[in-house]
Amino acid sequence: GRISLVLSSVAAVTLVVGGMATLLFHRKEVAPLPDFAAGDFGYALLLLFWTIVGWEVVGNYSGEVRNPKRTIMRAVGFSAVVITLVSLTVGAAVQFAAPELAGTGRLQVTAIITPLFGGWSRQIMAMLTLSLCTATYLLFVGGVARLIGALAREDFLPRILAASNREGAPVGAIVALTAVHLAVALAASWGAVTVETLVALADGFFIANATIGIAAAYKLFPGLLPRLATLLLGLFFVVIFCHSHILVILFVLTMAAATFAGKRMVGATEGTG
Repeated sequence: GRISLVLSSVAAVTLVVGGMATLLFHRKEVAPLPDFAAGDFGYALLLLFWTIVGWEVVGNYSGEVRNPKRTIMRAVGFSAVVITLVSLTVGAAVQFAAPELAGTGRLQVTAIITPLFGGWSRQIMAMLTLSLCTATYLLFVGGVARLIGALAREDFLPRILAASNREGAPVGAIVALTAVHLAVALAASWGAVTVETLVALADGFFIANATIGIAAAYKLFPGLLPRLATLLLGLFFVVIFCHSHILVILFVLTMAAATFAGKRMVGATEGTG
């Protein structure tokens, strides 16, 4: 946790300082915007969704936080402000860093830190990216493993997944996730699946998960205004989900149909009983 905090802080400061330097001292004329294309816009929304991935696992660590109701709320609020600042600064700076590369597929975020680090920019960005990806992976897997362990303890999943060590780490769930990830890595190395496909699949499932959360919020919120906000947000996510990989869409629809059918069967059984 502390290592992730240090790495993310260094990355945030580097990007904000580089972005501000670009905007204030190294900005260029912005290239004209291309014509609107619905497909490209939808794909951009899928990529943009990754900026909010991860919030859903914050609560999975609540059992290891002192005074979680107060601490988590403050941490989430502070993080939201920082992430918004970094995202807006980087998004604005990229438009002015190298507009001649817009639309060529060669425009990279590295351009906004080049005025600060010159020829070392690529290496520094690569180190930051690798460090952040590693930290994010470990924290995300840890959060998911805790969720799996909790579900297993409540008999929603096989009990073997509830195994933990002396420190309370969900060993059973971590081993299961490791096996799945190794299988995916082998499939990718053998060419059975591409990285692009894996990212597209992850996008779709993340969006579906977020949509379910929004639907739950709509049901739980008592007021009209919060419900209206969640309804609009839900419609927005449904539109994004429609741009997901076809396999994800089919899987989610199949699971939804199976869940609905299962509930009807249970209801019918209870009614006849």
